[in-house]
Amino acid sequence: MRREALIISVIILIGLAGLATFIAFYDSVFPTASLDFKISRPQALKNTRRFVTSRGFDLKGYQETIIFSHDYYAQIYMEKTIGLKEANRLMRKEVSVWYWRARWFKPLQKEEFRVCLDPGGRVVRYSHLLLEDAKGANLSKPQALKLARIFLTEEKDFNLSEYELVEVSKEKRKNRTDHYFNWKRKDFKIGDATYRLTVSVQGNRVDSFSEYLKVPEKFRRDYRKTRSRAGLLSQIAGSLQGLLFIGLILVFMFKLRANDIRWRWALVLASLAAFLILTAQINSLSLVRSYFSTKVTLSNETIKWIFSALIITGLGGLYLWFIGSSGESLYREVFPKKTPLIKSFRWRNILSPEFTKASLVGYSVGFAFLGYLVVFYLFGKKYLGAWAPAHSPYDNIISTALPWIYPLTVGVMAAVDEEFFFRLFAISFLKKYLKKIYLAVIIPAIIWGFLHCLYAVEPIYIRGLELTIAGIIFGIVFLRFGLFSVLIAHYVINALIVSLPLLRSKSPYFFISGLVVVGLALLPIIPVVIRLLRRKR
Repeated sequence: MRREALIISVIILIGLAGLATFIAFYDSVFPTASLDFKISRPQALKNTRRFVTSRGFDLKGYQETIIFSHDYYAQIYMEKTIGLKEANRLMRKEVSVWYWRARWFKPLQKEEFRVCLDPGGRVVRYSHLLLEDAKGANLSKPQALKLARIFLTEEKDFNLSEYELVEVSKEKRKNRTDHYFNWKRKDFKIGDATYRLTVSVQGNRVDSFSEYLKVPEKFRRDYRKTRSRAGLLSQIAGSLQGLLFIGLILVFMFKLRANDIRWRWALVLASLAAFLILTAQINSLSLVRSYFSTKVTLSNETIKWIFSALIITGLGGLYLWFIGSSGESLYREVFPKKTPLIKSFRWRNILSPEFTKASLVGYSVGFAFLGYLVVFYLFGKKYLGAWAPAHSPYDNIISTALPWIYPLTVGVMAAVDEEFFFRLFAISFLKKYLKKIYLAVIIPAIIWGFLHCLYAVEPIYIRGLELTIAGIIFGIVFLRFGLFSVLIAHYVINALIVSLPLLRSKSPYFFISGLVVVGLALLPIIPVVIRLLRRKR
């Protein structure tokens, strides 16, 4: 007992050190450190609507929607060219990479309005889509240029003496003439990329504007080739996972024939997972309005989305039931001295000393992983040419009405799905047939790690190496402290990575969302507190 207490104490200390390291070096390692949410989603929609109406347009009868997005290539180029720390500084103050994107449209009508607002509330892009044969004036180049200059200097407050006009073109339409102007900032350059302002004058009105980092086309081509090679690594790992999945099917069939599938507990768990998936799908319904083409009706797109959401929900729940019931049965066979998984989910066991230990270890391992992530990429930047960890999917998170639902669902589903398959089933399966426990731990860790190579991280193997090391540690923790420990660790990692930018936000809307995500990560500590209070009484 003393030895075990000492081991757990050391793990807790490592976890606290990892959490401190993560917080201290967050700005130096994570791209999302450049995010500074000063306004909420409703405020952003209100501000963009005000911009359109201030230009003399009536939005009555238009449908509106808003999502959060970013300039993917500009972000990657800056991180790779000048390093993450300097890129974060520029993205926070000078280069518009993150933005809200609002849209006003009418189904089956081409004319619509789009406005992009940076997280601080400044309009960085605007477009008014017109029919090609819409009526307008036929201005000369000097007249159109004058309108563009007035817009940039008086409405957008740019000092054009800092820019030079580098591109001018025009297009004669049936009933008007459109002019296009492009300015380049003189004193700003990142590698071969330049900062640009573009304005288009359609007829006698400025109908589009954009400020952006113009990334060299060569970088885009080379980057796509690199991601293709990374995709090959992921495909190889996927093929190996496919072999494990075939093993899973065979195990299920044999166990089912032997009447050794305890499917009820897995069905309850799968039902809860399906509920989470459906909740996330409903929460993201607004994304349909942001991406659908006005060439079709919104009702048709919504019906297709609902049908797709139901299929995803059903398949997701069925998959978790399948791997959960098969993995649990094999785990009982291969590790007969361990507590059966079905008993672990009972309230009496949740209040047991074993669950308390698993929870403390789970939190500590999660915190330690965050610190390991920071150290790994600080080392990787210096010696392996890495520049940043995988990016969080903020486009999907912030774009929804309830931002905390997405990280909750993704965090829980990733933890349950991956830990059930790569720890509960794969380790048990390989231990049974390979007889070597170290191979049973290492092989799933390698497959799990290199399945993540599709993330925008370079060198292409770096994400696989990072997670292979983590997967080995997770496997050891799983064998020593049980499934709950790695489930908690996995969710804690996802929750803190996603919620920290929200917690740093000046907007109460996002700050509270971040608190909800972190609060949900603390749920497993409740049984621990209840047990400690009972012991005290």
